[in-house]
Amino acid sequence: MSSQNPSNSQQNEAPETNQYLPNIDPAHENPTELINYVQEVQKFEDEVEEEIDEMIEKELEKEIMNEMDKARNNEIEEDSEDEDKWFPDYKDCQCCHGFVYNCKGETCILMGQCYCKMKDDIEQQIDKTDCDEKEDDNNVQGAVLAN
Repeated sequence: MSSQNPSNSQQNEAPETNQYLPNIDPAHENPTELINYVQEVQKFEDEVEEEIDEMIEKELEKEIMNEMDKARNNEIEEDSEDEDKWFPDYKDCQCCHGFVYNCKGETCILMGQCYCKMKDDIEQQIDKTDCDEKEDDNNVQGAVLAN
């Protein structure tokens, strides 16, 4: 009976990757073949590591894009809810009739709200800024102290 053992010079093909893997018998090591084998293994490990890094990066990109899409969808839902709101303080506005976020005026559409609301917001901001700038002994952090 003869058993067929592959000799040291024969090479095996790994069936799952069809990649060259030399047959190394530890009892009869060939230093050149061993060095080549180690280099091939290192090259293979480097390639696998690069592929894994690429896969991780792609998955992270997908996750980030999904989160951004969710945030965008939430903003769109909130904006659409605002469009339906009626503000009684602005009911007499000839432009929006109280629906300040659903105004059809060209300028208002560009601003994202009706001019009447934008004007009030700016006036409130100016009043707040003026109060903060006038801070002195009688006015601390925007609050006027009475004597």
